[in-house]
Amino acid sequence: MSSKAFSARPLGVGMVYLPGLEALAERLAPDCDLFEVEPQAFWRNRPADSGRPHAAAYDIGVDKLAALQALGKPLLVHSVGSPVAGSNGLEPGQINGLRQTMAMLRPQWWSDHASFSSVGNGNARRGVGFLMPPLQSADSVEMIVGHIKQLQDAIGLPFAFETGVNYFAPQPGELPDGEFWGAIADRADCGILLDLHNIWTNACNGRSSVLSVLNALPLERVWEIHLANGQEHKGYWLDSHSGLPPDALFEILEAALPRLPSLRAILFEIIPEYIDANAIPENALRAMFARVKGLWRDSGAPAAPHWPSSRGSSEREERFLNAEGSPAGWEAAICRGIERHRSGANPDTADPAFEIYYDLIHMARRGSIVDALPLTARYLWMLYGEAGIEALFGEYFAITAPQPFMADEARSFATFVDAQCPDAPYLADVAAFEFAAQRAASSGECQTIAFGCDPGLLLAAIKSGETPGAIAPETVELEVRPPEPVAA
Repeated sequence: MSSKAFSARPLGVGMVYLPGLEALAERLAPDCDLFEVEPQAFWRNRPADSGRPHAAAYDIGVDKLAALQALGKPLLVHSVGSPVAGSNGLEPGQINGLRQTMAMLRPQWWSDHASFSSVGNGNARRGVGFLMPPLQSADSVEMIVGHIKQLQDAIGLPFAFETGVNYFAPQPGELPDGEFWGAIADRADCGILLDLHNIWTNACNGRSSVLSVLNALPLERVWEIHLANGQEHKGYWLDSHSGLPPDALFEILEAALPRLPSLRAILFEIIPEYIDANAIPENALRAMFARVKGLWRDSGAPAAPHWPSSRGSSEREERFLNAEGSPAGWEAAICRGIERHRSGANPDTADPAFEIYYDLIHMARRGSIVDALPLTARYLWMLYGEAGIEALFGEYFAITAPQPFMADEARSFATFVDAQCPDAPYLADVAAFEFAAQRAASSGECQTIAFGCDPGLLLAAIKSGETPGAIAPETVELEVRPPEPVAA
């Protein structure tokens, strides 16, 4: 689908739609022109038919997506499961899930990341645990262009790739950030999702300056902008989606808008738990949407920008990966470096960004488990406290590789803690209940499970924040029903 044929209408300003943001999105709908869903966050993994191994790998969560449609706003899809920069290519099961999602939501265009998130092929394919940056070389450009064209053919909708975060120091001989992304967009004839916080984060951490990136990009290909905020961590600025955009990002947005003739949407990204953790009031979100709309409405001739300066790579010790000159070699070097951190071996020759990526993988895996098993996590917290549950996570991450899907990670963790926590008498029952609820939601069918005690007493105690006391043992069958269908 050629970007030259791209004629989508302007959609306006909106926000991402994730599990945990549903109620907020409904309240903010009058202030949002559109929503953008990360679809895989609502998918459920399910075994494929043995004769059609990729036909039904995922249930796309029709009920959740129907609730999004009920808001009555234009929708975009921002995939996180088919990044285009992996040397192992695209996962067929993801493509089928995306086709179903697109058929239901009918976005004008969709996007994914110029990153990689897995290594290996077939049964040996495994997740890395985070979206990782590719080697910025001519070979990578060719490989990524090929993957984008495959997606354009497979999905049949205009496609844009996101300009990503890269915490590694610049590599000798690599293409600068803007030139790398510009070459991909031109050769693939696709759109660009310009994540302004990502390129600002890169500049803050010693990579290309914001101005050099924008000057190198084919800005007529920018269809969409992402805004976010981050936080400091061990001397790096992280793209953590943790708050309202900083004033520096509004300066960049104001200066960039007049240079973006094809811009159709601006989206704000935030992780749900940061809304409460950072006490972000809804009125502040409404004011932010109004401010962005005003800047876009009033954008005219480019103003003299006050670009934040990059700290420059000279302020960081330059330690380089042995990338072996190929995309696959780069991926292998990254996996080796992360594995060294996972095993506790941190040689002095490793780029210090490995520690950052290890921490990010840890946080992402922890978030997946807590999101999938909130009652189980709460029960463990009540028994062992914050330090105790963090120790369990640390032990689990040290001996297991990241799982490719949230449900797989949760099930693996549940098996681990069941063996590690003999003094948690109701742990298996609580986890079994949560998995049954997920199956019921995915299949639309009731699930029957056996409890070793009165489930009403047990679950009520945990939900109210009380550590369950002694409950008389008995075998009780519980029918777990799917959620009520969304009204049309």
